[in-house]
Amino acid sequence: MMEHQSPSSIVKIKEVLYVLSSEAAEKTPKPELPALAKDFIKKQKKFDYDSFQDWANMKNTIYELKKDEEHGIYRCSCVYGQKWIFCKHAVGCMIKFLGFAIPDTAKSVPLHEHRKRGGPVKNKG
Repeated sequence: MMEHQSPSSIVKIKEVLYVLSSEAAEKTPKPELPALAKDFIKKQKKFDYDSFQDWANMKNTIYELKKDEEHGIYRCSCVYGQKWIFCKHAVGCMIKFLGFAIPDTAKSVPLHEHRKRGGPVKNKG
């Protein structure tokens, strides 16, 4: 993880992590995360947004992850994180920075495996 030097998927500024949303990461050209994070911090301090749409776009572009010292986990500002649900951003940061172990059974599960069509097989008896 680079701090303020090159575009990365994670930027750390004053013990707070900033990540791009998946929608923003797919845009071309890809937004520069360090500059976007600094702009986010400045606008959030004074709540200096031109319109509601400007605020909504910023909140859907960059997410803020703060470490919850009491529970020893990261909390995210995305929709799921605001509901106190473990989102992919928080889980990824906990694995990367807090050393959470991933069980081998979880690693071996195929993510995009499709089941055969149809319902359950009926008994012939």
